[in-house]
Amino acid sequence: MVSYDRDTVDTIAVDRQRLAWGGIFGGTLLTIAVQVMFAALGLGIGLSTVSTTGDGASAQGLGIGGGIWSAVAMIIALAIGGYVAAYFSGQYARWSGVLHGLVVWAAGQPKLRDTAHRRNANL
Repeated sequence: MVSYDRDTVDTIAVDRQRLAWGGIFGGTLLTIAVQVMFAALGLGIGLSTVSTTGDGASAQGLGIGGGIWSAVAMIIALAIGGYVAAYFSGQYARWSGVLHGLVVWAAGQPKLRDTAHRRNANL
């Protein structure tokens, strides 16, 4: 007859869980929040360069700067969200953290892309 230690069985059951959805959900929400904050910062900086007298930044320059700012802000927001999701997953394996970061990236892409397109369409 085989006997099992209760602590060993609980540990094995916990180790089989690959994704911590709470961490992924929190990382995705943080990604969107950071992207919105960067969008507001970029909007403020962009609008401060516009002049009503015509000696300010050109529309082409604002469009290029807005596109670069959107890309950089999206990468930074996704990196922060992925890091937070990996941290809150409670897993200590490296690939588990990478997996959580990839799921946050996949979950945040549609919302972030929509936000970037709307912001650039208004320029």
